[in-house]
Amino acid sequence: MNVPRVSPFDDMRHVLDLMDQKDLWTLPVVHRNKFMGMISKGTILNQYRKELIVQTCLEV
Repeated sequence: MNVPRVSPFDDMRHVLDLMDQKDLWTLPVVHRNKFMGMISKGTILNQYRKELIVQTCLEV
């Protein structure tokens, strides 16, 4: 079985596109054939939300 995976160097747009294409909420992160951890859509979106809050506060 070929499991979709991402690299620590992939940009978030690619990661989110892959998650959407494969209907996944988490993906393994692999570098040089070594498992580095997991990344989740929830974590990405939560971090994005936090950044939007920071940027909004800086504009005021």
